[in-house]
Amino acid sequence: MTLRHLKIFISVCENKSTVAAANLLHIAQPSISFAIKELENEFGIKLFERISRKMILTEEGKIFLYQAREIMNKINQIESSLKDCDIKKEIKIGCSVTIGIFLLPKILKIFKETNKNIKLSVIIKDSKTLSQLVIKNEIDIALIETPLIEKDLDSTPFHKDTLLLFLSKKNPLSSKTIIKLKDLENQNLIFREEHSAVRTLIDSALVSNNIKINHPWESVSTQAILSLVENNLGVSILPSLWISDLNKKSEIITKKIDDISFERKYLIINHKNKYISPALKQIIDICTKNYFE
Repeated sequence: MTLRHLKIFISVCENKSTVAAANLLHIAQPSISFAIKELENEFGIKLFERISRKMILTEEGKIFLYQAREIMNKINQIESSLKDCDIKKEIKIGCSVTIGIFLLPKILKIFKETNKNIKLSVIIKDSKTLSQLVIKNEIDIALIETPLIEKDLDSTPFHKDTLLLFLSKKNPLSSKTIIKLKDLENQNLIFREEHSAVRTLIDSALVSNNIKINHPWESVSTQAILSLVENNLGVSILPSLWISDLNKKSEIITKKIDDISFERKYLIINHKNKYISPALKQIIDICTKNYFE
């Protein structure tokens, strides 16, 4: 068994196809199949069930996948620690949209003041995608808004916020002193996209309180949502950080929803086995030293 075997096996698992893995790794498809067969013969186990041209992991295959990823993560740690000694350093950071707009610029500005030679790259995705990128060691750390239960990840809180109801001054709810979750049933509720941190929390609250929203709108752009709200075309539940994006002449106001707690913590996540270089630790320290309380 070689590292090449492990890379091929992991790629087949992630793509559920030898053809897709071959295209991704730029290896002939028969070579992919032969490498999998070599692994199965070496350990005397069956790694995949081949059903309708799909590669379905067996129970033994699932165990082997976990161990293969552990080995590759160790190799990546060695590479990361060696790269840290190089003058040409790079740190890859992932974050959510809200964090990328309101918090990350200040974090990176503070970091760059004393680390001008280190290259920084940023990717903005939803929390679920970011967690997988951290697990695969494609990014070093991620700053997310959603609590995650992943055995391969460590998480550290670094900021708190609250979700608030954003609505137009012309909306009938604007005159209410106390707003309940039930009040939203007759409103045109505008959501962020599915799997976003805010959407996940709201969906959970609505389901647990048996609240049904008819034909909700959806947008990947919070700025677009705010524009719709300002024109009284609907209401939305968004992080309190977005209040700072409203100008003084805005027709939008915010209100707390009284019968549910929308307080939450933002988290820094990294792989449990990740080598934390001095530069990476500095970024984590900047995040956690109450700069954003």
